[in-house]
This record gives sequence, structure tokens and C-alpha cells, in this order.
Amino acid sequence: MTSAIARWHSNVPLSTNAPEQAYADKLEAEMQEMAIQLHQVCAQLESMKQQVLQERELRSVVEGCLMEDRAAWQRLQHTSSEASTVCRNMTAAMINM
Repeated sequence: MTSAIARWHSNVPLSTNAPEQAYADKLEAEMQEMAIQLHQVCAQLESMKQQVLQERELRSVVEGCLMEDRAAWQRLQHTSSEASTVCRNMTAAMINM
């Protein structure tokens, strides 16, 4: 088998009826299969990278929305507190009249 691999790598022609040819053919078939598998894995990896990028973008958008909602809620609480203070002051002013 080692001889077949060495001959295959050096592109030395193999005799057609020798066991070396069978090993070389088997080796070639396995290498082609591994190349196909590698290509599939690379395609899956690229797809997963795209999904991760999309999820990061979505997370960024959601976090931005949450920050805006928190800011709006804080403004609403502040406005409500101010309105409550104005109402108490007006009530106190009316009672003192």
C-alpha cells in the first residue's frame, strides 16, 4: 500500500494488473470522497457563519429597541412624577385659599 501511495504521489504509472493499482484506485476513491465531505462541511460552516451574523444583527436590533423602551419608560415615569407634584402643589394652593 505504501508503494501505491508513493507511486500515486509521484504520478508514476502503475501496472494495470498489480495490487498497487487496486490500492491506488481505492486511495483515489477515498480521497475524492473526503474532498466531497470537506466541501460539504465548508458549505455548512459558511451557512452557520451567515446564521451567526444574522443572529448578531437581530440581537443588536432587539437590544436597541429595549434601550429605547427603557428610555421611554424612564421619561414617562419622570413626567408622571412631575405631574403628580404639580397636582399636589395645586391641591395645596387651593386648600390654602
